[in-house]
Amino acid sequence: MVYELSRDLFSVSLYTADIDEFLTFDPMDVYYFEKSRVPHLAKLVRELGIPDRIPYTMGENFQCDPVINEYFKYLALPLTPSPQTWRTYAEQLSIYMRFLDASGITWRDATEDDLARFYRVRRISGDANGQTIGVSSWNLFVAAAAKFYEWALERGLIDKVPFNYRRARKGYQSDSDSGSDAKKTATIRERPRKKDIKYMSIETFKALMLPALESGQEGLRNTIFAKLLVTTGLRVSEARNLRLDQIPNPDAPQFAGRKTCWMSVKGKGSKTRRVRVPKALLRDIDKYKVWDRQDAIQKWKDKHPNKTTADHDYLFLSRSGEHVAVRSLQDMLAVACDIAGIDFSVHPHLFRHTFAIYQLSSSIRETLKAMEDAEGKPKELSGSAKYRRLFKDPLRALQRLMGHESITSTFIYLDYLDEVDEMIDEAGAWTEEVFEDDYEIKA
Repeated sequence: MVYELSRDLFSVSLYTADIDEFLTFDPMDVYYFEKSRVPHLAKLVRELGIPDRIPYTMGENFQCDPVINEYFKYLALPLTPSPQTWRTYAEQLSIYMRFLDASGITWRDATEDDLARFYRVRRISGDANGQTIGVSSWNLFVAAAAKFYEWALERGLIDKVPFNYRRARKGYQSDSDSGSDAKKTATIRERPRKKDIKYMSIETFKALMLPALESGQEGLRNTIFAKLLVTTGLRVSEARNLRLDQIPNPDAPQFAGRKTCWMSVKGKGSKTRRVRVPKALLRDIDKYKVWDRQDAIQKWKDKHPNKTTADHDYLFLSRSGEHVAVRSLQDMLAVACDIAGIDFSVHPHLFRHTFAIYQLSSSIRETLKAMEDAEGKPKELSGSAKYRRLFKDPLRALQRLMGHESITSTFIYLDYLDEVDEMIDEAGAWTEEVFEDDYEIKA
């Protein structure tokens, strides 16, 4: 307890310190500053402007790497990544620093050869247990390392970065991207192979996945979570971090006569976008809040009398009344997959793909149908009406719903339209199928 309190106090002092004030070096341990841990320092934290969840390094004897801590402070400046990205960068740099430390090298002295050795260990030979990582995980490290080294170079902490650059592969770029300011990428970045996108048909989701989810522990919460991903395309982190005050009221006057309600979510880079949530799902959420969720909160209160927690601001809680972990949600889907006898891996992002493919196919059919008359022949439209139809691009609409920064990330779903098109009976109605028959939660 004394160590925990001292750690919290020291983390505040780290945020205000100059680089040269701390000379010890321990790159191993990464912690994350949580405002909820230091309510007694709330005023000081507010005056210093310390961001919640900012990472910092510190060892058992309060050793730290001052430069890396200074870099984490830089990440929290405006126009830099979100807290989720801070965490990812911190974890990737921690693994890299451990590797260098074991090799007797500091990050300042690392060369391209050291990065090549690190690549072989992480991608080819594996760690002590033979575990390797995939292309996307390696490229996450590359993004973290490149940003860190570029920051260090800009501040004169090193003379050069330990890698070279190449021009980024041309994608969906504007004319301004083709000049000298075109994006560059580190040569240590691995070019991913094109791979098929995995998704689940709505028929399989209803007939196999939903019954398996309902049969397990916390079936109500798990069913709602899966339906939310499938019908909105939210990322697992976006759905997990939904707060009660974000959930719209399906009976609000502004949603009268509609089957869906707008909901604002914060995605990558702390960018906010709006998604449509079916009213049937919102009513299921209301039941979850009153039933299972309330039971979980009561369990937490029984275990922690006279205490409060910010976890209860979140929609999705564990059975013990804590903010549910991403790993628990991933494991929940894996278990349901086994119960259902589904012969492919089911993970949260698969449901995001499912939404994207079905939504795009449905939107295209709806757009084409709006340009036909009752006999299926092209309508005679005025010039302005033609332009409105032409520029109501389903792909752009999906890009906004998915929160994709680049339209190229949305293009990949075009390859799957033919096989999905046959599964949709009526344009725009596919999300309603999720709530048909016995799979709407009854009061």
